[in-house]
Amino acid sequence: GEDDFLSVIVSNLGGGKTDGVIRQRLALTAEIAPDGSVVDTLRLTRAHHGVPGETFSGVTNNSYLRFYVPAGSQLVSAEGFGLPEWATFGPVEPDLGNDDTLAAVEGVHETDALTGVESWAELGKTVFAHWQVLKPGEERTVVLRYRLPARIMPDAGAWRLYVQQQAGRRLDTVEAQVLVPSAWQVRERFPAAAGSEPTSFAATLDTDAFFGLTFTQANP
Repeated sequence: GEDDFLSVIVSNLGGGKTDGVIRQRLALTAEIAPDGSVVDTLRLTRAHHGVPGETFSGVTNNSYLRFYVPAGSQLVSAEGFGLPEWATFGPVEPDLGNDDTLAAVEGVHETDALTGVESWAELGKTVFAHWQVLKPGEERTVVLRYRLPARIMPDAGAWRLYVQQQAGRRLDTVEAQVLVPSAWQVRERFPAAAGSEPTSFAATLDTDAFFGLTFTQANP
C-alpha cells in the first residue's frame, strides 16, 4: 500500500569480482505539485575503489542497472548511462533464444528512443533499466526522473517511500528529500527526528528502509 517504492538491482556482467569494492549512494527527491502529482528524481552514484591491475577487483565493472518503481510510473528523462563494449562478452551462440519462463515474468520490453532506457512490468512494479560502465578509480552518477501514478493530497493521504535493499549488498546509503507545496505543512513524520529538517531522510541500507510524511493545509 505504499505510495512510492524503490529497489535498485545491479547485475555485474563480465566485471570480475568488483562488486565488493564499489560503493553506492542513492539520493531521491520527490517533488509534490500543488495538484498532488509527484515527480521523483533519483540519482545513483557508484564509486569503484578497486586498484587497477588487481586480478579480480582491478578491472572494469559492467553493470546492468534495474530500477523497480511503482507500477504505472512514467519516464520523464534519464542521463549518465553508457553501454559496455559488447566484445567483452564474446560472440552470441547462434542457438540461443528467449527463455520462456523469464519472458513470462518480464513480459514485453520497450526501449525509450531518446534515452535508451528499457522498461517493462514485473512483480507488480514498473522496471527501468540501462547499463553503466565503471573503471577502477572512477565515480559516476546516473539520473532518472519519472512521474508516479498516484496523487497525494493534504489531510487525505501521505507520502510513503519503501526502499528495498539488494540482497547481499551492504553499506549502500540512501537519502530522500520531499519538496512540498508552499500551501502545505508537515503534520507527522516517520521515523520521528526532533530538531532535524522534517522533509529530509537518510539511512544505511543494511536492511530495508521506510520513510513517511503526512500533511495538512498551512494556515493562511
